[in-house]
Amino acid sequence: MRSFGIAAICIAGVCWIVYRVLVEFENQSYASRFFSDLVAYDKILASRKWHSEVFGCTYAIVSLKDGASNSPPITWSGNEAWSKTPVLLAPHTKHDSPTDTVSVCVAKGVFSSDVAARLKKSVSEPGSHYKAFEGTISIYSEPQKIAAFVRYGD
Repeated sequence: MRSFGIAAICIAGVCWIVYRVLVEFENQSYASRFFSDLVAYDKILASRKWHSEVFGCTYAIVSLKDGASNSPPITWSGNEAWSKTPVLLAPHTKHDSPTDTVSVCVAKGVFSSDVAARLKKSVSEPGSHYKAFEGTISIYSEPQKIAAFVRYGD
């Protein structure tokens, strides 16, 4: 009976390790899969499909290639219309509108300082585009050379 308990613990441990490896793989490959048919990009700046908090940030962020269009590609449509920036960012403690997603996730420290600065500039300065819906924001910024999909939620 004792060996059955040890075997069960070993199986549970192996399952946990496999689960963590799969989550990490999905986190690292999320941005490349998200943007593969949407925009031409140089490199992945940040990528996370799953979070471990009750409420947390998930994101796919890439740097646009040189010569990128000033406007978001038609292939990246959806039901929401694109709006032009600038848009007022709320204090990071507010969670009322989807545009707050950038402030909240930047305040949580999930991005590098470079990515955080580019995200904030892309929505607070003219020349970029965004669309926001139910805790998500999509950003296309030729001036900041960045395309992003950021979600804050459960």
